[in-house]
Amino acid sequence: MKKISIAILLLIISGFAFSIEKLDSTFNEEDYYLGDRIQQTIVYNKYITKNTARINPKYQDNSLKIISKNIVYEKNKTIISIEYTSFELGAKSIPRINISYPGGKLYTPANKIKIISAFEKTSSRNYISTLRPQKSIKLHILSYFLLLTGCLVTSIVLLYAWSLLASNKKQQDNVEEYIDPYTRAMEKLNKVTEPTKKNYYTISEIIKEYLSNSLGIQLKEKTTNEINKNLKQVYILSKEYKAKIMIILEKIDPYKYTQASSTVNEFNGVISNSKELLSIINIAITKDKDNDN
Repeated sequence: MKKISIAILLLIISGFAFSIEKLDSTFNEEDYYLGDRIQQTIVYNKYITKNTARINPKYQDNSLKIISKNIVYEKNKTIISIEYTSFELGAKSIPRINISYPGGKLYTPANKIKIISAFEKTSSRNYISTLRPQKSIKLHILSYFLLLTGCLVTSIVLLYAWSLLASNKKQQDNVEEYIDPYTRAMEKLNKVTEPTKKNYYTISEIIKEYLSNSLGIQLKEKTTNEINKNLKQVYILSKEYKAKIMIILEKIDPYKYTQASSTVNEFNGVISNSKELLSIINIAITKDKDNDN
């Protein structure tokens, strides 16, 4: 019985020795804006041995972030400061703060604060000087949808307007730059001046391009033999003109496909004969069109 009484006495003494004392806390403002520093101050009017107190907030609101925790040890009191911030509007719960030190425990109960918009009319603070970078403001899903829809519609309108302008410009360029096949071919022949293998190939391509555009048949990728077969189906040109076309192309082929070389005079002769050929063919095609009209 005596041992039981002693045990009960020890429990009562230890309970008094380690009782939890309630403290009040103060805040630097009543209302806060997004990103403000929320400072909570807790004063314990007793001495605590330096560097022995421990702060343990019990979180109830995940939107609050602790910026700093600090304890100032003085002779007759201990000052505990905790700074928070939040980037979400509305009422917030400052958590209960538990403070432990050798010989005792302290706590301050949870507190309520309010995060308001800088543009709220009820605020008496100068919102211009208190705006903060709002890093993670949460928008309603409808706001995101409307914003994306507006951007999409704007992009479609701008793209459509740009395509219309580009199309009109292309049409204008095509009208302004149109040159008839004969004139274009003659201009190209005038630029060919040296008797090289590449230039003989160019002359052949100019003739085939002109015939393709003027006669409405595709001869650009054809060989000389294939062109001869295709020309037999063309009734606009006489056999004489068709024969002259083949003579020119057959004369050019050796210089295109072999290492044969020609003199300047021979080359100039090919250029001259090509221009003459295109000229008489152009006259024949023009007459045929006039007769149709």
